[in-house]
Amino acid sequence: MALTFDGPETSETAQPNPFRDYRLDVTFVHAATGEARRVAGFYAADGRAGETSATGGNKWRVYFAPNRPGEWRWSVSFRTGTDVTVADDENAGRPWQPLHGQAGRFSVSATDKKAPDLRGRGALEYVGKRYLRFAGDSTWFLKSGVGSPETLLGYADFDGTFRDVSTDHRPPAPNGIIALPALKDGLMRYEPHVPDWRPGDPAWQNGKGKGLIGGINYLADQGINAMYFLTMNVNGDGRNVWPWTEPWTRDRFDCSRLDQWEVVFGHMTRRGMMLHIVLQETENDHLLDRGSLGPERKLYLRELVARFAHHPAITWNFGEENVQPVQHQKESMAWLRRLNPYRQNIVIHNDHWHAKNLRETFEPLLGFEPFTGTAIQDFFWNDVPTHVRHFVRASEQSGHPWVVSADELGGANFGTLPDADDPEHNDPRRFGLWGTLMAGGAGAEWYFGWQNNSPNSDLSSQNWRTREAMYRQGRIALDFFQKQLPFYRMQPMAEEIVGQGIYGLAAPDEVYALYLPNGGGTRFDLGDNPGRYEINWFNPRTGGDLRPGTIRQVRGPGLTWTGWPPSETSKDWVAVVRKLPETVTAMAFPTAQWREGTPDDVGVDPVGMQHALNYWRMHTGVDGVEHVVIVRRGVVIYKGAKAEKPVDVRSATKSVTSTLLGLLIANGKVALDTKAAGIEPVLQEKYPHVTLRDFTTMTSGYSAQGKSRWNEPSEDWSPNPYLPDEPLFAPGSQYAYWDEAQMMFGRVLTRVAGRDLLDLANKRIFAPIGFTVTKWGTEGQLGTTPIRNGCTGFTINALDFARFGHLFLNQGRWGNQQVVPADWVRMATRPQVPTTIRVADTDRRGADGLGVYGFNWWVNGVHKDGRRSMPDAPAGTYFAAGLNHNLCIVIPEWDMVIVRLGNDGNPPGGHAQTLNNFLRRLSMAVHPLAEK
Repeated sequence: MALTFDGPETSETAQPNPFRDYRLDVTFVHAATGEARRVAGFYAADGRAGETSATGGNKWRVYFAPNRPGEWRWSVSFRTGTDVTVADDENAGRPWQPLHGQAGRFSVSATDKKAPDLRGRGALEYVGKRYLRFAGDSTWFLKSGVGSPETLLGYADFDGTFRDVSTDHRPPAPNGIIALPALKDGLMRYEPHVPDWRPGDPAWQNGKGKGLIGGINYLADQGINAMYFLTMNVNGDGRNVWPWTEPWTRDRFDCSRLDQWEVVFGHMTRRGMMLHIVLQETENDHLLDRGSLGPERKLYLRELVARFAHHPAITWNFGEENVQPVQHQKESMAWLRRLNPYRQNIVIHNDHWHAKNLRETFEPLLGFEPFTGTAIQDFFWNDVPTHVRHFVRASEQSGHPWVVSADELGGANFGTLPDADDPEHNDPRRFGLWGTLMAGGAGAEWYFGWQNNSPNSDLSSQNWRTREAMYRQGRIALDFFQKQLPFYRMQPMAEEIVGQGIYGLAAPDEVYALYLPNGGGTRFDLGDNPGRYEINWFNPRTGGDLRPGTIRQVRGPGLTWTGWPPSETSKDWVAVVRKLPETVTAMAFPTAQWREGTPDDVGVDPVGMQHALNYWRMHTGVDGVEHVVIVRRGVVIYKGAKAEKPVDVRSATKSVTSTLLGLLIANGKVALDTKAAGIEPVLQEKYPHVTLRDFTTMTSGYSAQGKSRWNEPSEDWSPNPYLPDEPLFAPGSQYAYWDEAQMMFGRVLTRVAGRDLLDLANKRIFAPIGFTVTKWGTEGQLGTTPIRNGCTGFTINALDFARFGHLFLNQGRWGNQQVVPADWVRMATRPQVPTTIRVADTDRRGADGLGVYGFNWWVNGVHKDGRRSMPDAPAGTYFAAGLNHNLCIVIPEWDMVIVRLGNDGNPPGGHAQTLNNFLRRLSMAVHPLAEK
């Protein structure tokens, strides 16, 4: 909005000087919030100077862009005095009546502007992040702009515009005058774009401006959203742009020309373009006040802010190839930041192209609050991403992140060549565009070069169609970023990528984007982030939908591989690696049937799982994996052909027996240290001190009379297991894996329960978790009650035995029901046999449970010699084990239960070694899942 006031009648050439000796400021206050903004005003001649070319009048104006709807109140400060405009004191000079003190109010409604008009999106603000954000719709801005011609405003249709080739002014230009034979009178006319002007578009003075307005239309239609231009090039390359009445008068501004600039800037805004205002160039950055912040520079900055800062999207650039002393740069930036009522981007352009020049320009500004970004110049395309990433990271480490852009690329000789000379624009696309964006930069602008001095070069180009293919590349890239990536939350990747010259952005645990300028594939690190990720590919040359490549999915955490793109594998591609929601995110409990799924559903690589299963096929007996079931988080992901066929699990029965002890303890019938002789009379004479703990840890020393019933050379398996013989050792002093002891244990528990242990197990354990066992071998009777063999004979199929393992995996809980006490599960499945005792010298001394045996469960503990039982398996692994490699394995770290049954003998390497080798292979296929 604009407020125009009647003030003193004056002119551009009058004394007192209307630009130095009068100062208009208007304070706007939002009634509801109290937010206040002080906005500089300016002398506007007759108020219509853009149309009338007036140089005098009594109109004074202020532009204001309200940032919120509602009532706003305004009040005027209008003061006069020598150099009052550039005074630091707001109360300098004296009030000029009757304008000083005027006040009023107005109401602002919500914007009715629609895309592409930037006024519908709110102010484009620096918000302390790597990207600028629109205050209205909270969207983030990425740039694909044009940086040529830098002499955009050296336009013949602007009042008083000419090319100054004089040589009699001081200081002299550092370079000679550049010939511009392609331009008539050294000025732009943009005649090729006159047909692009449309009815309803602005113009001035009976149709002037159509070429430039038409050019803006064309560029906007191509997806260009920023334009770079100088507002002053006195003594510079073009010598045809300045805001003053003449190039060497620095305190009197051309009101009509600046009004016409405003028409152009307004059209840029309506067509969705950010204004990249370049305040000076290297040839003249010492022209005002010899490079310092003095009255000339203050006046110049104030006039531009007063007239143009109200546009919603502006970057203020303190100079192309700037060589001012750093302190002078900082003082000027701080002045503009204080003067400007909007949080707009402030950048600078580096002196020349070498990395040293970039460091010398930008590093002294790290952490300096008024400065918010870079305009990187680089001659060599393939260096651009490295420089961008460096300053993205350096600024973030300083605590004041910059908006890092690359705005003059490809060298002064050529820059971005015309389509006719470089139809594919491979280097600009790969390194200038995608390299900048993938390094965390905020965008790029396309510079046309000037030393070739062609009609299509920076200082002479009047036809933007010459780079249309490049604009299309930019449109493809920005569309991809805005639609496919939360780029504003992503960080540049470096060490996470294995390989040189590959750039990426990562939002860890969500999405990764990797740009491969030379095609192919790459390894990259997903870090500690578990889960399943889908890989798709985007073609940055042609755009279009994401497409699958040779690998569809990968798993985290750690290193993984993108695979290859879908076609043209030697050309540039973007791999988009996006985390998929887990099919199973919470622990499931089967009802009548197990839930079944694919390995991928629960984070297991199917190929890796088959690799592990193949090992079992080759290193176990004829049953191989016919009776194998693998369950993760309650989902069956592998089921052998005979998984429903019951098998006598042999000594794995012991783990069921000890679980019944846990139930009886929970019922208060006994305790772990209850003496068995108080329960079973036959133990009183020879085993008065044996406890239930001794039985369930195989440290009882119990032995029965008679040798093996199988006519084997063994003292175990007496046909009279309930006739005590002399103890093998004192209870608790040694360890002996002894089945006779386990049979006696079953007899003792039967007495405690006062019922058939199978009936107890079915009612209290198996029925609640969904099955019933009908066969468990007996070893005698107590009256009419059968004594179940505490060491063997339990017959079950793999699917049901997996339910038992799943119960233990969940600490004895099944859904909402606590079936087995959690404390018992924890105790039973951790080492209970100390390594300070020894293994008894019996014919079964090869079964060493020291440090690796719990309450009738084998655990992955540490042996007496410091060896872990299964070094390649998770430390928390435990299992029930019986003859014929019958196993029920529980792996808490993986939320996994594995059952392997058979009738085919023990593996040659033994349970633990064979299982370790299997789990080592399986571990390469198992990936962490999200939290339960």
